[in-house]
Amino acid sequence: MGKLSNEMAALVDMYKKQRENSINQAKSLLKNIASQVPYIMNTYTLEGRQELLRDKSKFIDKNVIEPWNAFNKKLNKLANDRIAIVKNEVIKEPARSSDYQVKIQNAITFIKSYGSELSDQEAFDVLKDFIDDFEIMKQFENIIYQQVSMGGTRSFDIPSFHKTFGRYHAMKKLVDKFDEIEAEAKDIFVRPRTNKLILFQLGMDNVAFPDDSYDEMNSHDLIVRYARELEELLSAYKELGNSFVSQKSELMFHNLQ
Repeated sequence: MGKLSNEMAALVDMYKKQRENSINQAKSLLKNIASQVPYIMNTYTLEGRQELLRDKSKFIDKNVIEPWNAFNKKLNKLANDRIAIVKNEVIKEPARSSDYQVKIQNAITFIKSYGSELSDQEAFDVLKDFIDDFEIMKQFENIIYQQVSMGGTRSFDIPSFHKTFGRYHAMKKLVDKFDEIEAEAKDIFVRPRTNKLILFQLGMDNVAFPDDSYDEMNSHDLIVRYARELEELLSAYKELGNSFVSQKSELMFHNLQ
């Protein structure tokens, strides 16, 4: 695994270890009543037993579960901060000259002048100044798709324009994967836990610990897998050229077509 996937795996491992420690701590706080079950059942009324368990639950909430939740918030922030750092290292603003918008308009004119027989090399020659600008290349691909497909003699396909749009498609996969991992990481360690782990049972009443459901446990596996897939996509992108792109150029296309 690469650096990011190792870091996500380490955070998941820290979460699991702290969860186990917190459960054991909570169980240790219940030992005194666990050893007195016959006495409690024979001596306490139903209301008394329920009040006893409520008091124990409140004590565990304050001294175990609240500190555990605070620890999980720190882990959650670490995961999201680290992903943001990696994203900011990968997705950067491209260099733009003062006449950038004029160049965009001129490029559109040149592209349209080639008609439906536009080749990959011709498109690349016109668009090479924008090759690392994600949103601009997205818009140009749409223009070329419509222009080539509407010509009637052939249809647009990605392999035929790999030189022009290869980096764009590699970065698109990266951007999509960043969206995926960010959505998974947003609340990965702080989601409301739907399951309960029974720590102590007394008649029909109990003291429980908030536990992970299958979805939460699966999320821990997903965050590591997404990080590994992101590393693989980044490696593939670097093979096409070690340059970075912007997702913030869409407004520059407004009213240009």
